[in-house]
Amino acid sequence: MENHDVRSNNAIRQAAFNTRRSFKLKIVKNSSAEVQDASQATTQGQKAKQR
Repeated sequence: MENHDVRSNNAIRQAAFNTRRSFKLKIVKNSSAEVQDASQATTQGQKAKQR
């Protein structure tokens, strides 16, 4: 009976870890997309100045 408890606890811990890790990955992807958007905006602004 104790083994089963330990196993389910490990499964819960692993699931929580996986969720946290995928959440971090999403944050990284989002922030890099925001950086790209910002750099595109500045590039467009510089091009507008040159015209």
